Amino acid sequence: MAAGGYRIGEVARSLAAALDALALDKPILVGHSVGARLILHAAGRGLVTPRACILIDANPDPHPQADAAVVAHLDLLRRGASSLESLIELVKGRMPLADATVTRDLLRAMAKQSPGGWHLPLDRGITQMLERSGGDEWGLLAAVPGPVGVIRGAFSSILPKAAAERMVETARESAPLEMIMRSGHAILFEQPKALAETLAKLLTRFKALS
Repeated sequence: MAAGGYRIGEVARSLAAALDALALDKPILVGHSVGARLILHAAGRGLVTPRACILIDANPDPHPQADAAVVAHLDLLRRGASSLESLIELVKGRMPLADATVTRDLLRAMAKQSPGGWHLPLDRGITQMLERSGGDEWGLLAAVPGPVGVIRGAFSSILPKAAAERMVETARESAPLEMIMRSGHAILFEQPKALAETLAKLLTRFKALS
């Protein structure tokens, strides 16, 4: 955990320190949702100098309703269900587009059993990363050095299409907007194959620019 907790600015500094310790030369940074916002804070503030950044379904605009929904979803996963199968069904019910095999495999790997049933052991502090007190993220996006790729779930309520298009226009250097069909915000669960193919395409593009 970052020394100052999970506030996104502190986690960005921890990320920069970890990359520095690994002695990685201009890595390509990839993040989904809050992870993509973390990249904005690390690269936009000059804490990390990436070769390129790939931002997956993250909105630089404050979105209180969406953030509240994420917090409620995390609380539900933290409380869990009476059995592992019940937890799997609970998650599938909340994400109807999710790939059944991926959902089952991930939950089996991540879930923990407790006296009350099965749950995901999520630290409550991670909700601090949803706070928007770290500064203007549009300004951070404009300050990111190198090319930026933006990926959006076609049904995403977190990242409206207009905001995604604005992200492409705001970046100093960007690839065309990538849309993942039949997917909302939870692209990793819903369309893992399509996401992997899109990431491979962007990685190939950005590596060719070096």
